[in-house]
Amino acid sequence: MKQRNNKAQKPTRPFDGLIKQLNKEQLVLVNLDKAKDFVQECGKRGIVCGVGSKYNGGLVIYKKN
Repeated sequence: MKQRNNKAQKPTRPFDGLIKQLNKEQLVLVNLDKAKDFVQECGKRGIVCGVGSKYNGGLVIYKKN
């Protein structure tokens, strides 16, 4: 019989993966539908973002220093 791991998982915040990528790479490609929410979430976390051009159905977001 297979046992499950019953550890409590910590809740994830929206866009955690993209924000980690933004901190590493300085650029991310975000879906057009989610770009506004992503920039707002970055603002809540104290990250200043700029908006670049459209690319392949997404929007380039960059981190300002």
